[in-house]
Amino acid sequence: MTATATIEEQVLALQTLDLSALTARHVELFGKPPRFRNRVMLWRKLAWELQRRHYGGLSAKAKARLEQLVAEVRLPNAPARPARTTSARPRPPDAPTPGTTIIRTWHDRELRVTVLDSGFEYGGKTYRSLSGVARAITGTGWNGPAFFGLRETRQAARPKSRSEPRAEQSAGPEAEPKGAA
Repeated sequence: MTATATIEEQVLALQTLDLSALTARHVELFGKPPRFRNRVMLWRKLAWELQRRHYGGLSAKAKARLEQLVAEVRLPNAPARPARTTSARPRPPDAPTPGTTIIRTWHDRELRVTVLDSGFEYGGKTYRSLSGVARAITGTGWNGPAFFGLRETRQAARPKSRSEPRAEQSAGPEAEPKGAA
C-alpha cells in the first residue's frame, strides 16, 4: 500500500485481499503471523491497527474508563477443582465397591475378579478396567461390565422385532399359517 493512500483507502483495500495476503500484511504490521485464520476477524484487526497508528488509538480518558469498568466487573468463579492426588481416573458411580469379588463362569471355568481402589485384580495381575480383564480372558474386545453381567448387553436390551415369535402368542387355530392343515 502506498504511503500517499488515505487511511480509508487502505482499509477498503484490505477488504479485497484474500486470507494469505491478509496474513502477509499482519506479519508486516505486527512482525509475526496471526494466531487465527479467520479472514473477517483478520481484516478487522488489521483495519483497527491501521487506524490506531494513524489516529492514535484510544485517548487516555477512554483507557482509564475501560480500566475502571474492568475493575467493576464481577465474573462468576468456576468452582475450584480439588487437586488429584493420584493418576487414577475417578470411579464411576455405578462401579462395584472396592473389596468386592466378581464371579463368572466362562467356558467351564470359574473366574474371580477382585475390585481394588485403583482397578481390578485377576490372576495375580492388576488391570485398569474391567474391560481390560475381559480382554485378557477372552482375547477380544469386550465391554467389561457387560461381560461380567453388571450391565445389560445391547443384544439383551434390544426389544424383539415383530417378526420373531413371542412366548405370549396362543397356539390356537388362528395362529396357524394359511394352507396348513
